[in-house]
Amino acid sequence: MYQLQPNWPVPGNFSPVIPLSKPEGNFIPRTDVLANSEEILYVIEVPGVPPGEVGVEVRHQVLYVHGPLPDFTSQGYHYLYQERPRGSFSRSLSLPPEADGDRAAASFRNGLLEVRFPRKESGRRLNVAVQS
Repeated sequence: MYQLQPNWPVPGNFSPVIPLSKPEGNFIPRTDVLANSEEILYVIEVPGVPPGEVGVEVRHQVLYVHGPLPDFTSQGYHYLYQERPRGSFSRSLSLPPEADGDRAAASFRNGLLEVRFPRKESGRRLNVAVQS
């Protein structure tokens, strides 16, 4: 189910597609992780979830996404047949070391959550004062 693309530059032990925790319930939001020279982009499918109910958090270089799944039984219906999961979902995904977790930006459109992480500035010169 999960596979790395052959041309993915994987620094250290980072694996962008293996979740850090077991997803809640039976629903695992499908996720793509893309990169260019300026940013890392996570595209996460959360169909039917209202944008205001999707939770996104970043802690210790880990992206956490959670929210409720639509349930039509609350509208007076009962299931004759069910394939879609209900309840809630959660997923945690590790960030690559070069992703700046402090400057994340998220947007939601057509059931797709996009979370963007600018790349950390590397090779930046830092002058260190020497104390005597």
